[in-house]
Amino acid sequence: MGLILCEPSDVKNPFYISDLGIRIYTIEELCYVIYNYPLLTTGDFVNDRLIDFLQSDLHIILPSVKLDKDDIIFAILNASDYYSSHEIDKFKQTIAELKKLPVYELLAEKADLLFSLEEYGKAIRIYKQAQNEGDYLKADDTFNFRVCRSMGNCYANLLDLNNAFDAYKKAYAVKEDPEILKRVYYLSKFGNTIGIKKEIMNFLDDRVSPEWDAEYESAVIDAKDAQEIKELAESLNFDSVKRHRTIANILNNWKQTYRNMLQ
Repeated sequence: MGLILCEPSDVKNPFYISDLGIRIYTIEELCYVIYNYPLLTTGDFVNDRLIDFLQSDLHIILPSVKLDKDDIIFAILNASDYYSSHEIDKFKQTIAELKKLPVYELLAEKADLLFSLEEYGKAIRIYKQAQNEGDYLKADDTFNFRVCRSMGNCYANLLDLNNAFDAYKKAYAVKEDPEILKRVYYLSKFGNTIGIKKEIMNFLDDRVSPEWDAEYESAVIDAKDAQEIKELAESLNFDSVKRHRTIANILNNWKQTYRNMLQ
């Protein structure tokens, strides 16, 4: 993810936001991230490094009184003219609503956001944190199903088929949703070992719909763009470096098509 909202500054120690994988150089960029990703401001977003960045790099002096984390976030937004007072009030309402959520639900919402940003590994870590929260036992089956399914989707997008299969099985144990069976079936199409395919087919038993094959084949056909096939054929007449690069690009495109089927 890239972010350039204003002229480059002379900041030598930018603030790194690990969830987004970006470095922040200006107050405008920081305000943009805070306002558009309020979920990311939960947890340890406000820390000593952020305070040092504000004061030493951006030369923003915070009030001398001790502020809680929310007040520091609001002070950052007010330190710039990037958002109006009305917009900041709306943001405060959003934060107030988020704080009403149980911790496990707040973490799951954050993980959902990371998934939407294609930060699958980070999303898995947060989903696990949600499951390990003491009050997660209060979560109903609908919520538990959602988390297990989402973890399966994350693993599948990382092509970690064994863990994806395990997560999908846990989701199906909570709620016997046919959509989960279809996603498991797609895993069998992409399995790189005989073992995982056998496990999957044993799990599916006779619950495979003919429509799933048709959907999968249609997606594969769409992925096999005629231009790509032409490039592959042409590359066979060139050096191995170009040939391997072309094949790798085509495989990556096909993998992305598979990932799109799991969104």
